[in-house]
Amino acid sequence: MMSGDGAQDGPDALLAAIAEKCGRSVEETRSVLTRHGVGITRSLAVPKRLCLRSLRFAGEKKGGKAAGPIAFDWPDIGPGIWGITSGRNLRGKSTVLGIIRWCLTGKRSGIPAEMAEWFAAVRLTFTLDDQPYEVEIADAVAVRGTLWRGVDDARRAQATFGSEDGFKAAMSDLFMMQLGLSPLVTHTVRPTGESLDQPHDWAFFAGAMSIEPNPEYLFGTVAMSALPTRMMQMFLGIPWTSTNADLVAAKGRLRNQATQNRAVAKGLADRRKGRSRP
Repeated sequence: MMSGDGAQDGPDALLAAIAEKCGRSVEETRSVLTRHGVGITRSLAVPKRLCLRSLRFAGEKKGGKAAGPIAFDWPDIGPGIWGITSGRNLRGKSTVLGIIRWCLTGKRSGIPAEMAEWFAAVRLTFTLDDQPYEVEIADAVAVRGTLWRGVDDARRAQATFGSEDGFKAAMSDLFMMQLGLSPLVTHTVRPTGESLDQPHDWAFFAGAMSIEPNPEYLFGTVAMSALPTRMMQMFLGIPWTSTNADLVAAKGRLRNQATQNRAVAKGLADRRKGRSRP
């Protein structure tokens, strides 16, 4: 794997190496890669320290014996190792983590659907290195709020949102830019046979921030949802992960196209045989 910042290991050098290995000219190689959507672009992740500072949410729990007002306040979290514990199960530990992930990604996952209307307002503050940010969801049901950026002793609106899609876009714009990440394209084939490229942004990458208690996940040997690629690009800063993802997607498209062509050819051959029978 090439590394460093000089021209000898930049995009032109990588393109020349590919051309040499394939026995083709540089221009022919460039044309083929471009035609199949493969970008020769370095994507070095920018090291940043994400630190949660405080979490607050309020609302009303509905239904069940423990129905009533919700008022959660976790101030002054700061650097370090923290744990969320309770004396019994089903006391909201996973929900707290789900709300944190929601605030950082804009994607409400990890929060059961029946709790969607429990929360009225949510506020998470965090820092990227020394830059403070605040996610303020004024209306958690309608997903309406503001992403604030701290400036001196004041705060300025980085983005506003009025829907879940708008919230995801605001958080994706922030983290993709600040962490120097490029969208990751994966290729999938639907049960109908449709070939589809799916670009993924921050909500997809953010899954690498939490690791299941299984060594196979940690070492990237589980090829689920491109987890190894996400971890490499986010945590290791390997420069050509986006190019590798483009190549994998292109390979999937070509493989699916070849399968469809074979199916069409077989169908035509079977029909010819049918017509030629006495």
